[in-house]
Amino acid sequence: MNDICIVQNSIRTTYIFRQEYIARFIADGRRVFVIAPADCIKSEQALKNLGCEIVSVKKFNKGIGLLWSVLAFNWTITKFRFRRKNTTYLCFFLTTFIFSLPTLALFNKRLLLSVEGLGSFFTKRKFAKTILRTLIKRFTEARVFCNTDEREQIGQPSDIVTNGIGISLERFQSQQTVPHNGLTLVYVGRLIEDKGIKDSFAVLERCLSQGLNVKLKVIGDYYPNNPSSLTHNDIECIKKKFGEHIEFLGFVQNIEELYTDADVLLLPSVREGFPVCVMEASAMGIPTLTYDVPGCQDAVENGANGYVLKFKDIDSIVRNIQKLTDSSELRASLRESSIRYAKENFDVKIKIDQLITIIEQVELQASS
Repeated sequence: MNDICIVQNSIRTTYIFRQEYIARFIADGRRVFVIAPADCIKSEQALKNLGCEIVSVKKFNKGIGLLWSVLAFNWTITKFRFRRKNTTYLCFFLTTFIFSLPTLALFNKRLLLSVEGLGSFFTKRKFAKTILRTLIKRFTEARVFCNTDEREQIGQPSDIVTNGIGISLERFQSQQTVPHNGLTLVYVGRLIEDKGIKDSFAVLERCLSQGLNVKLKVIGDYYPNNPSSLTHNDIECIKKKFGEHIEFLGFVQNIEELYTDADVLLLPSVREGFPVCVMEASAMGIPTLTYDVPGCQDAVENGANGYVLKFKDIDSIVRNIQKLTDSSELRASLRESSIRYAKENFDVKIKIDQLITIIEQVELQASS
């Protein structure tokens, strides 16, 4: 049985999104290595506690320093590939694939790429997307996509669509809701424009102007490297504007604890791969209000675990919040159907089985 090497652009996100996968690989008797920038000491230790072996590199720098970071990343991969011949590589995220292309993808018959979000850079640039599609087809043995739109744009018809990486249904279980007045909205994600943070503020403002008793909890970090990210000063101004109706919680490790007193997940994103927050919220009995865009419309079924609404239609989101505010019966019904939908569609154990089947096919082809 081959070793597994996970190549990703962050130790922290590797732990957050791959821990169940890693635990399963190790339980199956595989050695698991992770090559990723060391951006979180706690996550690195948690991965080691799982039995994972870390091959860390320095955190990616900005500007001209990024070039040296990428070179160091590739040198680390080169040394690892030279030492460990019979290893299957799982590359997560397009950024990682592009950064590691010179050394990870070339002459590698055991490389599986997981595409979990195309990003606005490629969706807005047809030529760049064409180049990416060519590189992916030429230098990967297998590809999995989180939604059909991204497979159509840069994949092949035979590529697998997983509909998300799944979540632990044991970890995200519906609990007795904490009694509170009004409706608690929650936003989970990076505080950047494409994720819909500004639209979330617009929803809150519209709700308050109509006299609705709502509060917005914002979970996620701001990103100084992204020009559309909120800044610390922006956050302070927004706090002053909305007062007790808004709360910024930053990055949260045990996010399931914060879902317990939430009523609605807001996801007014421009596009997603397959939003993990929708899977988490659904399993906790929290419906999602989102736009009819790739990824979001794949994760939400109207009337089952939320509502898919017209892109940028703030009024439509507010109307649905009004309905949920007015009807405890509707909230209870959506709560039950969201939990049921999550059990049927988002179980990480099923997603892992699916990925293992693909890995075994890659290994069989490489050995033949």
